[in-house]
Amino acid sequence: MEDHSVISGIITRTLSASRTKTMAGGQIRDAVLSSHPTFRAPEYGVRNLREFIRKYVPAAREESRAGMDVVYALVDDHVPEVKDRIDDGIESKNLARIAQSHLLNNPQLWKIFSNPSSPWKLFVEPKTGTIRGTDPSGMTDASWIQIPSCSAETLLQIARDFVDLAPEALRPALTASLTEKRWWLPFFEVLRNVGQKTSWVSFRRERISTEFLRLVSQVVERDAVSVNVIELEKLSASSPNNAMLRKLVLDAVARMSDAELRSLNIPLGYVVDFVSSIR
Repeated sequence: MEDHSVISGIITRTLSASRTKTMAGGQIRDAVLSSHPTFRAPEYGVRNLREFIRKYVPAAREESRAGMDVVYALVDDHVPEVKDRIDDGIESKNLARIAQSHLLNNPQLWKIFSNPSSPWKLFVEPKTGTIRGTDPSGMTDASWIQIPSCSAETLLQIARDFVDLAPEALRPALTASLTEKRWWLPFFEVLRNVGQKTSWVSFRRERISTEFLRLVSQVVERDAVSVNVIELEKLSASSPNNAMLRKLVLDAVARMSDAELRSLNIPLGYVVDFVSSIR
């Protein structure tokens, strides 16, 4: 069992990361469980999360209700320091899984993501993992980042991979259907006629869900790096502590993907000096 201060810190940072500095209890619960799946309120001498927040999280206060849920607000005197906000990037993969759970439990959001031609697109709030579907032209809140839809190429590849696992006698008919312009219609019809419809639906759902997790992880991690760069710029303007700045830069770079590392602008002289030193 984690010390209550660890859980309290997660809740405080989660509230601080919200644009409005407010959040429903259910969203806070998801954030806590994403980092500590074994969290159980009774282990801390309270009945539920609401009592845990009342007892151990002085940074949060009950502001209002949303249906049956309590909405919490951040107390002004408990805004986390810059380092806490930079460390939030470590939790990006857990936040992506929160977004994935929203997708799996909302048929409308699922339909938007799995249809490359949908006029609506999904957006994620990268500090909470909350997702929403809307017309891109109507999204005015810059804190929400668009998630690419599952591409037509990916959907076709999922079907090809299913064919590879299908009984050999079915493969010719399934492979032929994939050459059609609207291949998913004859492909599904073949599977339905031979009693393989359920297997295909389950296989397709799992693969699309995995693709969503990959894409949303990318955009959340990219946002975490961007936030770190902004915080570093603020620190460099106000602090002469070069050792601290170097540490923060190294922490930010360590979280970057290969593609993001390749896009860094590094003076050529530094690269030449390093190569020369290892010869």
